[in-house]
Amino acid sequence: FAIGDRQFTIAKEHLVFQTTDDGTAYGAIQSRGNLEFDIMGDAMLRNVYAIFDIGNVRIGCVQRPSSTPASDTPMTT
Repeated sequence: FAIGDRQFTIAKEHLVFQTTDDGTAYGAIQSRGNLEFDIMGDAMLRNVYAIFDIGNVRIGCVQRPSSTPASDTPMTT
């Protein structure tokens, strides 16, 4: 995926959000539909180092090295 002109990679194990009993898999990345903005969730955050700059209302990201394991523990809010 891309933010601005910067490309990021999501590990394949983070692309499936949920599977059902019949084997259907729901993707962790969905279309924005008619929204004018994107919602970046845990699929993105597990694959980058993110810095939230609340004062300037912005976020900075850098790709997490593929050799760095991301936690499989669900994020809480």
